[in-house]
Amino acid sequence: MAPIVLVSQSPRRKQILEEAGISPKVVKVDIEEFLNPDLSIEKAVSQVARAKVEAYIRSNQFDNEDQAIFIGADTIVVFEGEILGKPVSEEEARETLLKLSGKSHSVVTGYAVFVSSSRQWIQSFDQTQVCFKPLDRAQIDRYIATGEPMDKAGSYGIQGQAGEFVDSYEGDFLNVVGLPITKIRNELAEIGVMI
Repeated sequence: MAPIVLVSQSPRRKQILEEAGISPKVVKVDIEEFLNPDLSIEKAVSQVARAKVEAYIRSNQFDNEDQAIFIGADTIVVFEGEILGKPVSEEEARETLLKLSGKSHSVVTGYAVFVSSSRQWIQSFDQTQVCFKPLDRAQIDRYIATGEPMDKAGSYGIQGQAGEFVDSYEGDFLNVVGLPITKIRNELAEIGVMI
Protein backbone atom coordinates (compact mmCIF):
# COMPACT_ATOMS: atom_id res chain seq x y z
CA MET A 1 0.00 0.00 0.00
CA ALA A 2 1.23 3.50 -0.79
CA PRO A 3 2.24 5.56 2.22
CA ILE A 4 -0.39 7.95 3.57
CA VAL A 5 0.65 11.57 4.08
CA LEU A 6 -1.65 13.60 6.31
CA VAL A 7 -1.31 17.29 5.50
CA SER A 8 -2.63 18.42 8.87
CA GLN A 9 -1.23 19.04 12.32
CA SER A 10 -4.52 17.95 13.93
CA PRO A 11 -3.83 15.20 16.47
CA ARG A 12 -7.48 14.22 16.14
CA ARG A 13 -7.17 13.50 12.40
CA LYS A 14 -4.01 11.49 13.01
CA GLN A 15 -5.81 9.49 15.69
CA ILE A 16 -8.78 8.78 13.38
CA LEU A 17 -6.41 7.36 10.77
CA GLU A 18 -4.49 5.31 13.34
CA GLU A 19 -7.71 3.87 14.75
CA ALA A 20 -8.64 2.89 11.18
CA GLY A 21 -5.39 0.91 10.95
CA ILE A 22 -3.47 3.56 8.97
CA SER A 23 -0.12 4.96 10.13
CA PRO A 24 0.19 8.33 8.39
CA LYS A 25 3.22 10.51 7.92
CA VAL A 26 2.13 13.86 9.35
CA VAL A 27 3.34 17.01 7.61
CA LYS A 28 2.66 20.69 8.14
CA VAL A 29 1.89 23.39 5.64
CA ASP A 30 1.10 27.03 6.36
CA ILE A 31 -1.52 28.59 4.12
CA GLU A 32 -4.15 31.24 4.57
CA GLU A 33 -7.36 29.29 5.11
CA PHE A 34 -9.47 31.48 2.84
CA LEU A 35 -13.09 30.45 2.28
CA ASN A 36 -14.04 31.65 -1.20
CA PRO A 37 -17.33 33.58 -0.84
CA ASP A 38 -18.18 32.84 -4.48
CA LEU A 39 -18.49 29.11 -3.69
CA SER A 40 -20.96 27.25 -1.51
CA ILE A 41 -19.68 26.73 2.03
CA GLU A 42 -19.22 23.03 1.31
CA LYS A 43 -17.19 23.61 -1.86
CA ALA A 44 -15.19 26.41 -0.25
CA VAL A 45 -14.10 24.28 2.70
CA SER A 46 -13.09 21.39 0.43
CA GLN A 47 -11.11 23.89 -1.66
CA VAL A 48 -9.17 24.89 1.47
CA ALA A 49 -8.38 21.21 2.05
CA ARG A 50 -7.10 20.89 -1.52
CA ALA A 51 -5.05 24.07 -1.19
CA LYS A 52 -3.24 22.53 1.79
CA VAL A 53 -2.28 19.44 -0.21
CA GLU A 54 -1.29 21.47 -3.28
CA ALA A 55 0.89 23.77 -1.16
CA TYR A 56 2.73 20.80 0.32
CA ILE A 57 3.23 19.12 -3.06
CA ARG A 58 4.54 22.39 -4.54
CA SER A 59 7.08 22.67 -1.76
CA ASN A 60 10.52 21.10 -1.92
CA GLN A 61 9.44 18.52 0.62
CA PHE A 62 7.85 16.35 -2.08
CA ASP A 63 9.63 14.47 -4.84
CA ASN A 64 7.31 13.95 -7.82
CA GLU A 65 8.56 10.39 -8.11
CA ASP A 66 7.27 9.55 -4.64
CA GLN A 67 4.27 7.24 -4.57
CA ALA A 68 1.93 8.39 -1.84
CA ILE A 69 -1.64 9.27 -1.00
CA PHE A 70 -2.01 12.78 0.40
CA ILE A 71 -4.96 13.72 2.59
CA GLY A 72 -5.92 17.27 3.53
CA ALA A 73 -8.99 18.39 5.47
CA ASP A 74 -10.63 21.44 6.96
CA THR A 75 -13.57 21.52 9.38
CA ILE A 76 -16.00 24.36 10.05
CA VAL A 77 -19.16 24.80 12.08
CA VAL A 78 -22.14 26.55 10.47
CA PHE A 79 -24.90 28.00 12.62
CA GLU A 80 -27.83 29.78 10.96
CA GLY A 81 -25.67 30.58 7.95
CA GLU A 82 -22.77 31.93 10.03
CA ILE A 83 -19.38 30.22 9.92
CA LEU A 84 -18.00 29.64 13.41
CA GLY A 85 -14.26 29.06 13.25
CA LYS A 86 -11.71 28.61 15.99
CA PRO A 87 -12.16 31.19 18.75
CA VAL A 88 -9.56 33.92 19.11
CA SER A 89 -10.37 34.50 22.78
CA GLU A 90 -12.19 32.92 25.71
CA GLU A 91 -14.92 35.52 25.33
CA GLU A 92 -15.49 34.50 21.70
CA ALA A 93 -15.61 30.84 22.75
CA ARG A 94 -18.23 31.74 25.38
CA GLU A 95 -20.33 33.68 22.85
CA THR A 96 -20.16 30.78 20.39
CA LEU A 97 -21.23 28.17 22.92
CA LEU A 98 -24.08 30.37 24.11
CA LYS A 99 -25.26 30.63 20.48
CA LEU A 100 -25.15 26.84 20.07
CA SER A 101 -26.92 26.18 23.39
CA GLY A 102 -30.18 24.29 22.88
CA LYS A 103 -29.97 24.52 19.10
CA SER A 104 -28.80 22.60 16.04
CA HIS A 105 -25.80 23.38 13.89
CA SER A 106 -23.95 21.79 11.02
CA VAL A 107 -20.37 20.54 11.04
CA VAL A 108 -18.81 20.46 7.57
CA THR A 109 -15.47 18.79 6.87
CA GLY A 110 -14.05 19.37 3.42
CA TYR A 111 -11.37 16.97 2.29
CA ALA A 112 -9.04 16.50 -0.64
CA VAL A 113 -7.09 13.35 -1.47
CA PHE A 114 -4.33 13.18 -4.08
CA VAL A 115 -3.16 9.80 -5.36
CA SER A 116 0.28 10.55 -6.76
CA SER A 117 0.68 7.31 -8.74
CA SER A 118 -2.34 8.06 -10.94
CA ARG A 119 -2.40 11.86 -10.45
CA GLN A 120 -6.05 11.57 -9.38
CA TRP A 121 -7.86 13.90 -7.01
CA ILE A 122 -10.84 13.21 -4.80
CA GLN A 123 -12.34 16.40 -3.42
CA SER A 124 -15.57 16.47 -1.46
CA PHE A 125 -17.10 17.07 1.97
CA ASP A 126 -19.26 15.48 4.61
CA GLN A 127 -21.82 17.14 6.82
CA THR A 128 -23.20 16.21 10.24
CA GLN A 129 -26.06 17.89 12.10
CA VAL A 130 -25.42 18.31 15.82
CA CYS A 131 -27.98 19.42 18.40
CA PHE A 132 -26.81 20.80 21.74
CA LYS A 133 -28.64 20.54 25.03
CA PRO A 134 -29.43 23.87 26.72
CA LEU A 135 -26.24 25.03 28.44
CA ASP A 136 -25.91 27.38 31.38
CA ARG A 137 -23.12 29.90 31.72
CA ALA A 138 -21.46 27.97 34.57
CA GLN A 139 -21.17 24.84 32.39
CA ILE A 140 -19.68 26.89 29.58
CA ASP A 141 -17.21 28.65 31.89
CA ARG A 142 -16.05 25.33 33.37
CA TYR A 143 -15.48 23.99 29.86
CA ILE A 144 -13.58 27.07 28.71
CA ALA A 145 -11.36 26.80 31.80
CA THR A 146 -10.11 23.42 30.50
CA GLY A 147 -8.63 25.15 27.43
CA GLU A 148 -10.19 22.50 25.18
CA PRO A 149 -12.32 24.83 23.00
CA MET A 150 -9.50 27.14 21.96
CA ASP A 151 -8.19 25.25 18.91
CA LYS A 152 -11.48 23.89 17.64
CA ALA A 153 -14.01 25.10 15.10
CA GLY A 154 -17.23 26.03 16.87
CA SER A 155 -15.31 26.21 20.18
CA TYR A 156 -15.86 22.57 21.12
CA GLY A 157 -14.56 19.06 20.61
CA ILE A 158 -17.29 16.42 20.46
CA GLN A 159 -14.78 13.70 21.36
CA GLY A 160 -13.76 15.54 24.55
CA GLN A 161 -15.55 17.03 27.51
CA ALA A 162 -18.06 18.81 25.26
CA GLY A 163 -19.52 15.42 24.37
CA GLU A 164 -21.87 15.93 27.31
CA PHE A 165 -23.26 19.06 25.61
CA VAL A 166 -24.58 17.00 22.69
CA ASP A 167 -28.24 16.03 22.78
CA SER A 168 -28.14 14.22 19.42
CA TYR A 169 -26.38 14.12 16.07
CA GLU A 170 -27.28 12.94 12.60
CA GLY A 171 -24.47 11.78 10.37
CA ASP A 172 -20.88 10.66 10.87
CA PHE A 173 -19.42 11.23 14.34
CA LEU A 174 -15.85 11.16 12.98
CA ASN A 175 -16.77 13.93 10.55
CA VAL A 176 -17.40 16.15 13.57
CA VAL A 177 -14.05 15.11 15.06
CA GLY A 178 -12.40 16.17 11.79
CA LEU A 179 -12.12 13.41 9.17
CA PRO A 180 -14.90 11.28 7.59
CA ILE A 181 -12.56 8.33 7.02
CA THR A 182 -15.29 5.86 5.95
CA LYS A 183 -16.47 8.16 3.14
CA ILE A 184 -12.88 8.80 2.05
CA ARG A 185 -12.10 5.08 1.99
CA ASN A 186 -15.23 4.35 -0.03
CA GLU A 187 -14.44 7.03 -2.60
CA LEU A 188 -10.86 5.78 -2.95
CA ALA A 189 -12.14 2.21 -3.40
CA GLU A 190 -14.29 3.43 -6.29
CA ILE A 191 -11.10 4.35 -8.18
CA GLY A 192 -9.38 1.11 -7.16
CA VAL A 193 -7.30 2.44 -4.27
CA MET A 194 -7.46 0.65 -0.94
CA ILE A 195 -6.24 2.22 2.27
